[in-house]
Formats: sequence, C-alpha cells, structure tokens
Amino acid sequence: MSSKALEGINRRTFVKTVAGTLAAPAVGLLAEDARHKGSKSRPPNVIIMICDDIGSGDLHCYGSSLQTPNLDRMAAEGVRFTQFNTAHPICSASRAALLTGRYSSRNHTAGAYGPTSTDGTDLEEKTLADILKPAGFRSMAIGKWHLGFPPPYRQPTAALTPTWACPGALI
Repeated sequence: MSSKALEGINRRTFVKTVAGTLAAPAVGLLAEDARHKGSKSRPPNVIIMICDDIGSGDLHCYGSSLQTPNLDRMAAEGVRFTQFNTAHPICSASRAALLTGRYSSRNHTAGAYGPTSTDGTDLEEKTLADILKPAGFRSMAIGKWHLGFPPPYRQPTAALTPTWACPGALI
C-alpha cells in the first residue's frame, strides 16, 4: 500500500474501520440467515477478553493439560487471533489502548492506576463500545476495569452498560 493511500488514517479511523470490517460481514450473514428462518436479525456477539499474565500454553485449546471447557468452546465456535501485539506492557495502559485504539500517550493512560490515583483514562476518549453502539451492539464490562479509581473514571463510557467491574486489581 502506498504512503499516499495511508494519508489521513489515524488510530481512531483504523479502529472504526476494523470494527466495521468485523461487524459488516457478520451482520450481513445474520440478516441473510434471518430471511430464511423468518426471525429477527441481530448483531453477532463480539467478546474481547483481556487476561493479565496468561500464556499461550495456559488454555487447553492451545495444548495445556488444564481443562478450560468454556473457553475451549468459545475458541472452537468463534475466531481466535493467535498473532498480535499489545500497545503497552502494563495492564491499565494496554486495556485503554485496546478499547480506544490509541497509544497510552494519547489516551492519558501511561501505566497502571493504583488505589490512590486521582485520575484515569481520558473521559473524552471514544471507545469501541461507543463506535459499535449506533450499529445496534450492546456492550458490557465484567471484571477488572483498571482504568481509574475515582468514580468518574470507573466507567468512562456510557456505551458500556451495565458494568459489573472492580475498578482495579483489588479482587
């Protein structure tokens, strides 16, 4: 791809493009299936799991002797991404980068937020949930949120409702 073709593309545009690319074929397939079954179509389920300190050999579907039947079933019925990079090696910053499509220096999440932190990920950030909501997706956060401890940062986007999340690693 030429550098001319990449002009005007930034992380936000990239996240929107990826979200649309992932959603469009699946929504189209569901709509086609619904026409044949006479049922209502709905967007596909998209589950993003962020697991701290998990290795590629820790799940049964990747060769571990540890039995993980529910995760194995999700892996068998869905799409597995086996080669990837993270935007940051620390949990808060890597979560924020995945949800916003922006490096930590852009979303104001430079490391990990602790219980005495007075701020969190920039409240003005647009997340994947914000981008997918107008397309009919419902989003939710479950588990370790870790994008800020004070109340305004515990759920930076209204698109992630309901939320059953612990603000950090105090579980």
